[in-house]
Amino acid sequence: PSAGTLACTGGLAKTVTAGIATFAGCTINNLGTGYTLTADDGAGGLALITGPAFNVTAGGASKLAFTTQPGGGSGGTTWATQPVVAVQDQFGNTVTSDNATSVTLAIGTNPSAGTLACTGGLAKTVTAGVASFAGCTIDKAGPGYRLTASATGLTGATSATFTITVGPATDLAFASQPVSGAAGVPWPVQPAVQLLDSGGNAVRTGPDSTRVITLALGSNPSGGTLTCSGGTSKAASAGLATFSGCAIDKLVNATHGNPALRA
Repeated sequence: PSAGTLACTGGLAKTVTAGIATFAGCTINNLGTGYTLTADDGAGGLALITGPAFNVTAGGASKLAFTTQPGGGSGGTTWATQPVVAVQDQFGNTVTSDNATSVTLAIGTNPSAGTLACTGGLAKTVTAGVASFAGCTIDKAGPGYRLTASATGLTGATSATFTITVGPATDLAFASQPVSGAAGVPWPVQPAVQLLDSGGNAVRTGPDSTRVITLALGSNPSGGTLTCSGGTSKAASAGLATFSGCAIDKLVNATHGNPALRA
């Protein structure tokens, strides 16, 4: 009923002893209800017989397998296809009676030192032999990632490879921090601002990589004015906006501390 394969120790043919052929070590690999066996002498001299129907159920838990592979996606965003891991017997049948095994995901091959996160954590108890994970992400972009699944007492599993790409821009970061200088004099180190996706990867290509970034004073203890050569707004190039000639006209207020920039 389930396209199973029959195997017996010593093979499926046996010479009788005192008129009886006793087989040993017989198995069928696939689960199913209503299997029957037939027996004949192979030469047609004796009538074919069919035995009574019987069922094949899952054996003891032996290993884990990814029954749904992780789909990958962009850095820090939830994958469209989430991993599913099954507890299986030695023949690859899901042990549906298992509701207790805890399966843990991890990154097995990690080309970009990424961090894996899933909604509800990286460990999940199976239901009817299956652990379905959700909300899984990896922050760092890179090709050739693999996940592993492990459980106490069972042979672990390794997923197929998948890629994490750079996603759309969602954040900004100062790639170069401004350094203090004299009032009204351009700072010796000028600010540069990088566009990032939600995983913290630099966005260097695509329409987001040329977005306009504006500088302003975030904290302004002395009531100073920020100016930059060419203005305080600049279109990024390959995701990076590099400002020049930036200065603040007012001295530091010793009581309230240094000013700070925001982008």
